[in-house]
Amino acid sequence: MLEQFEFHHILLEYYSSSGQKKESIEKNLSHYLKEVVVITIDMCGFTNEVREIGLLHFLSKIAIMKQIVHKSLTDKFVILKSDADNVFLISNSTIKNNNEKQLLQESLELLELLFMNIDINNKHVEKQKKIEISVGIDMGECLFPIKNDFYGYSLNIASKLGEDEAKIDEIFFSKECYAIIKENIHNSPLFDKIKKGIH
Repeated sequence: MLEQFEFHHILLEYYSSSGQKKESIEKNLSHYLKEVVVITIDMCGFTNEVREIGLLHFLSKIAIMKQIVHKSLTDKFVILKSDADNVFLISNSTIKNNNEKQLLQESLELLELLFMNIDINNKHVEKQKKIEISVGIDMGECLFPIKNDFYGYSLNIASKLGEDEAKIDEIFFSKECYAIIKENIHNSPLFDKIKKGIH
């Protein structure tokens, strides 16, 4: 795994390279590629709550949300990073041998536990302290060159679905993921929350 400054230097070098040098950099970085399921969890209400109640109020809710996510983790997923009011999870197992459906089912089971724990928390707090999230899910190849960070089209799609398309309490699967998992959705307690994304 690279240090942040090393990866930054490689990117600058790649930008100004061409031909064999560019191919060599691509080959070296390909060792950091993995195909995984990506889950983006977005905390809802930042703009309105910070304006109406205050920044510390919302930051404290983010801390509780992250605590609940940790509590809900199974051994199938790991929190790779958190940024502002978002938490990003990836599957521990990589996509291989047509195991996509299994990995997506495991993501669904994790979210069932997460929403159950959020409901438990919300029953014991006043309205303005209730935790409200939206979720986006995609899968595909991502680059993991440095510790606690990653990059990729699937990350972008999961983030767009979770932050932009999904509303409070909604779970948006990418079109590809939804096509794979749709048969399992009907048996999930989250059935009413699950939607198919436009991406």
